[in-house]
This record gives sequence, C-alpha cells and structure tokens, in this order.
Amino acid sequence: MSTWRVYEVVQPPMHGALRLLREYLKIVGSDPRGFEFKIIDVPLDQKPNPLWIDCLKHPGIIVPSFQGTEVHDSTIRIRADAQHPERDLDTLEEYVQKANEVYLAKVADIQDREDRRKAAEAKEAEDNGAMQDRLRKRA
Repeated sequence: MSTWRVYEVVQPPMHGALRLLREYLKIVGSDPRGFEFKIIDVPLDQKPNPLWIDCLKHPGIIVPSFQGTEVHDSTIRIRADAQHPERDLDTLEEYVQKANEVYLAKVADIQDREDRRKAAEAKEAEDNGAMQDRLRKRA
C-alpha cells in the first residue's frame, strides 16, 4: 500500500488593488499595552486574500514609528499614536498602496508562470501527438 498523496496547489482567488475606507474607520479604544496608543480599525473595500495580506506585512518599506497592522476579515487594525493618529493613518495608506503594487506584480508573475505552463503542456501534447502519428505510420 502506497503512502504517497498528490496535492493540487490552488492559488487563492485573485482580486485587484484594495483601498481603505477611511470614512468608516472606528477608534476601538486605548491600547491596553500602552495608553499612548489608540486602536483603530479601518475597513477595506473588499476582503483580501492571503497573498495580499502577506504583501501588506512585507511591503518593502519601513517606517520605524509605525506599529504594524493586523488584518481581520476585511478590516485592518493599527496601533496609532494617540496624539497624532493622522500620521499613522497616512503611513497605513502608504503601506496599502505599496502592498497593492507588490501584490499586483506577484499576481502578474503568477499569471505569467501559469501561461507558460499551459503553453508548455500544449506544446508537449502537440509533440506527443506528432510522435504518436509518426510511430503509427511505421507500424
């Protein structure tokens, strides 16, 4: 009995660039880990897939004063400076914009790889068919 299992790699559903819905943000309250921070939830216009969330975590920019993000469903939660939350919201905008750029580049790369894979499969099927015809004619 074999213990080998075949798994199909399935990409998450792709979506376009996401945007923050700042007009619906909600201040949840003070951060229990430090009263100099406020917890702010900012909704997105749609639910991000895991690839986009990874791009948000690693957008390729670093702002030392920014406390990072947590994504819950279609909402991003940040810890913002209680005295100047606008600065952290602006930084979040930059992070989302950069995450969109990185995400769309990765989606294009995934699509290119998929197109190349399909073209290679079609070429192989064509070559196999030609070889099969050649071998049948010799019989």
